[in-house]
Amino acid sequence: MRAYLIGILVFLVILLGVVYNKYYSSDSCSNNVIHTAICPEYPDFCEIDKSAKEQTFKGREIVILEAAANLLGKGIKYKIVDFLTLVQMKEEIDVGIGCITVTDERAKSFDFSDSYKTVKLGYIHSKSKKMKQVKKIGFQIGSTVQTHIDKKYEVQGFHDVFTMFEKLKAGEIDAIAVEEVLFNQNLIDTKKFAFHDIKGAADKYAFAVKKGNTEILNAINKAIKSTNGGKNPVKKVDAVSAVPAPSNEEKKPSTDKTKKAE
Repeated sequence: MRAYLIGILVFLVILLGVVYNKYYSSDSCSNNVIHTAICPEYPDFCEIDKSAKEQTFKGREIVILEAAANLLGKGIKYKIVDFLTLVQMKEEIDVGIGCITVTDERAKSFDFSDSYKTVKLGYIHSKSKKMKQVKKIGFQIGSTVQTHIDKKYEVQGFHDVFTMFEKLKAGEIDAIAVEEVLFNQNLIDTKKFAFHDIKGAADKYAFAVKKGNTEILNAINKAIKSTNGGKNPVKKVDAVSAVPAPSNEEKKPSTDKTKKAE
């Protein structure tokens, strides 16, 4: 009886190993899917497409990833996460997207694609309040912009961009530190708010790719060139449903959703 149970246990261990290698090995060819963690909070770059009948994504990063998937003949399986989770996932995903900037520390965990966009960093504040009147500044937790905030300010971190902007509009914080691309009419009234450059501060957006997965990395680099950094869309893939991003109270990644490349 004991030998029988040990035999079953050994079988289950082998089976789990096969399943893991099939779905999470660095070579994604085994299931023809690019496992992608996404933080869809960035208009024009990586956001939920609210116009679609079934919830899906749009933006320059989506254009690039879909072009890469088409080159490889793969589908894309998305998992919505907050930004901090996104930059910490490492071995759990093939690709991470969400306006990720390249840093030496992150390069220890991911291989990075070529950069497709250089962005200025700065503060967004109400035009009714000058920068010299600003005392409290918000920032997105996990982002590199925090390192550029002057130490004279009081700071408050947020897990998602939308909450941060709502706090700014409500007057609960005086300004927010962000990339210039977020000074966007879809997020805030640009007639009532201003963007103030942080002198000499800039970041580069790129795709975070699982260490050693040169197949996907090379395809993304080709797609960056062929789509002109995501400005020239490829043929759209099928739309699929997606789940809302986690709230500040819910930091766990939400369920996976898949869409196939044509």
